[in-house]
Amino acid sequence: MPLSRSQPSPERQSVLTFVSPSVADLLFYETVDAKTVGAGSGRAITNATWANNVSVNVAAGDHNAGHTVTITTDGDHLLVNGDYVTVEGLGRDSGYFSANGTHKIANASGDSFTYFVREQPDASSPIDVTDNPRVYLAHPSYGTAHPDTENFPRHKLCHVKQADPNGLFYQYYYAASRESQDDYNFEFSQADLGGNRYDTVVRTYVNLRSEFKDTHTEYQAGDPMPDVPAAQFEDSYILMTREQKRIGDAELDGVFIVEQRVYFKYEDRVSYRSDPEFGDSLKTTEILAYVGKSSVPNKQNESGVTWAKSVGETDANWGVTDGGINYEVSRLSNDWWQVIVQDIVPDTLAGGGVTYTTTRNYSYPAELVGFRFTPIARKDGSSETSVTALKKDAFSGPIQVQVNRKWSATAPSDTYTPTFFKPTGGSYSGALFNLSYSNVLCAPFTLIDTVGTTHPVYKPGAYANQFFEDGTTPQAQPASGSTVNMGRIVKPFRGGYLIETLTGTIP
Repeated sequence: MPLSRSQPSPERQSVLTFVSPSVADLLFYETVDAKTVGAGSGRAITNATWANNVSVNVAAGDHNAGHTVTITTDGDHLLVNGDYVTVEGLGRDSGYFSANGTHKIANASGDSFTYFVREQPDASSPIDVTDNPRVYLAHPSYGTAHPDTENFPRHKLCHVKQADPNGLFYQYYYAASRESQDDYNFEFSQADLGGNRYDTVVRTYVNLRSEFKDTHTEYQAGDPMPDVPAAQFEDSYILMTREQKRIGDAELDGVFIVEQRVYFKYEDRVSYRSDPEFGDSLKTTEILAYVGKSSVPNKQNESGVTWAKSVGETDANWGVTDGGINYEVSRLSNDWWQVIVQDIVPDTLAGGGVTYTTTRNYSYPAELVGFRFTPIARKDGSSETSVTALKKDAFSGPIQVQVNRKWSATAPSDTYTPTFFKPTGGSYSGALFNLSYSNVLCAPFTLIDTVGTTHPVYKPGAYANQFFEDGTTPQAQPASGSTVNMGRIVKPFRGGYLIETLTGTIP
């Protein structure tokens, strides 16, 4: 606000105050005599005519084939081209045409001037001047340059108010459009974006309202902060947000606005957490993206791409990779996106996996390796055969086991067959011997029952008996030092599959 001082004398005077650290950015008002402006400057209108399809040259542009009104006053009006005047009291006989209002004039000379109107006059409707119409110089519009362009080349009219109860004087407030604001308009602070705190520099600009543009090309997210004052800030800052608001000062609000631009010191946010399942560290990187930013990673291009809105809206760019990394995106505002790159599992688990050695209980049955035949002589001179089964003992106990744990984005497609043992049993009753066996492993074998010529009952011959039907595959015990597939467990885990494979070594 300008400094409060006693009322200046009626002639034009200035009362000054400084509204920024720059001396040139002063705000002042001038006291103006009401007789020179507004209704106090009025002249009587003696005649008013209109014309169609004529050209009138005003500062706002040439209005070709428009409608104009020519005013004649009761004396020299002292107006000049480009002045704004207010016309009151003009009437009409019929139609909808009205010449009253505030207008920018042209062709000003002596007691007459012309102005443009946008309404279509009714050809049968002359302009009525019988109701004491008047014209007076209007107050300059807000934004009008100060008349003293030499001393105040940047000052513009920003507020007009009545200076006294009787309306004898007005106060015209002028403020300069500020230059070199970056020299003093900064504040160091912190701000939140995407749930993270960043160091910021807030720059506050006082600009002409007419110059404000809400466009993406004017100021874009990620734009670098002006390095003003030179070397004041050692770090690099980029534009986060901009906000326009009213100043809240009646003397300035009509012409000026406040614009705040928040610049922040950007860096990727990296964090680590311990994996409760495996004990390793899992990395999370939070990246802020804006249109045009380079090297922003996604699922399809982990080295990064130049960011565009379409990148964030493409489904294939987000999700879990074969390497165990999850890519997520969320839009924070019209200008900002947050990309999160998060380890699902440790790097070693997503590659060849993690292998460790332990012991597990394991067992396999006895193995039938053959028979021992022992002839037994009878007193009558004949004989019979005693049969004894020969076996490798069964095993049950701890063995060394290799456990491999790995993660895959997809379920395994290979065929896995665990090593298993199928014990069997059988019996034989023949001419010369009988035998039986049970719960053993064995290979296919053939027994031959040979009957000689002296047998009192059976005819002589070699009687072959094949054990195990065609198509069966009896097993033997595993050899010492060999490996056995003890099992594989596959279960859904963190967007993929956790695969655990056990391989045992026979002692």
